[in-house]
Amino acid sequence: MRQFCLTSTTMASKKRSKLAPKAKTSKKTAAKPAVNKSEFIRSNASLPPQEIVAKAKSKGFDLSIAMVYTILSEYRKKQGKSKTPKAKSSSTTTITGAAKPSASLEETLIDAVVDLGGKTVQDLLQTAISRVKATAKR
Repeated sequence: MRQFCLTSTTMASKKRSKLAPKAKTSKKTAAKPAVNKSEFIRSNASLPPQEIVAKAKSKGFDLSIAMVYTILSEYRKKQGKSKTPKAKSSSTTTITGAAKPSASLEETLIDAVVDLGGKTVQDLLQTAISRVKATAKR
């Protein structure tokens, strides 16, 4: 049986270096600056989605309302904000039953003091102290 010894020159493949064709650029694509649609949506997050779509159209690019909702949803999740900010009510909350002292109740009281201001809180505390004294006398 004969063995054939092939050298590297006979086994070497012919490599052809083909350059990829250059991308053709038209006048339209060269004139338009690149638009980051997501960044545009985030920068206008305070507007309703329909207005964001209209504003984008006036700027020369298209957005769908679904895309706007999706980008805003992800943006708000990362920011930790809800869709609509809840307004603080100015009315006082009535507590029914016996309240247990807790850290969250103390934090709520501190927040109320900060919101109401020092003078109002002093007046409220004087009223509360006089009510406690009146119920203790009975």
